[in-house]
Amino acid sequence: MIDPGTELREACGQCASKKSLLSGWLGIWFIVLFFLGSAAILYFSIRMLFPTEE
Repeated sequence: MIDPGTELREACGQCASKKSLLSGWLGIWFIVLFFLGSAAILYFSIRMLFPTEE
């Protein structure tokens, strides 16, 4: 791979060691929170369509 900062070719082992794991975890948490938020919105929308008499 070519390092954009120095324009030099690097071995793939060096590139892999510099890769951050944080971006992968943030992506997973974003997907999980997106689905949980969508489920909550859907749940409350359905409850508003069919109100229960208490």
